[in-house]
Amino acid sequence: MTNPAIEALTAQETAEVFLVIAVIKVDGEVSFRIVNNTEGITSQGETFEPFAFAFVLPSTSDSGIKSAGFEIDNVDRRIQETVTLSAGKEVTAEFSIIMASSPDVVERGPFKYILRDFQVTRTKIKAVLHDFYLTDLNIPGLQYTPKNFPGLF
Repeated sequence: MTNPAIEALTAQETAEVFLVIAVIKVDGEVSFRIVNNTEGITSQGETFEPFAFAFVLPSTSDSGIKSAGFEIDNVDRRIQETVTLSAGKEVTAEFSIIMASSPDVVERGPFKYILRDFQVTRTKIKAVLHDFYLTDLNIPGLQYTPKNFPGLF
């Protein structure tokens, strides 16, 4: 994280605005570049369209931890068409955090997720976020040996 970002985060008051940019891909091809802002922005030579979207943090209950989610306002017919046409395909999202004053500098990210279990209503499109890197893990990745897990022996 850059020094201006740290200063903005730790200041009592700041004029800095942190934005989340997202690249939505279907089968590896970019479908949308969006930013959670009221106006578009150019970051690293790519134009991001303004859209209202949010993360839904996982909640806990007696039955366990629920998955994190992603919600976007269904204000553009292209989004719903993309969701409909993406049935059976891999839909991924890469999220990065930038500052509006320096949009070419990525403060955090990209965070990669697989989007699944879409729900479409007149006003919102919701999806469940799955960790992109889980598909790269060998489970179990470690063996239970005295060297790896000394507390077990």
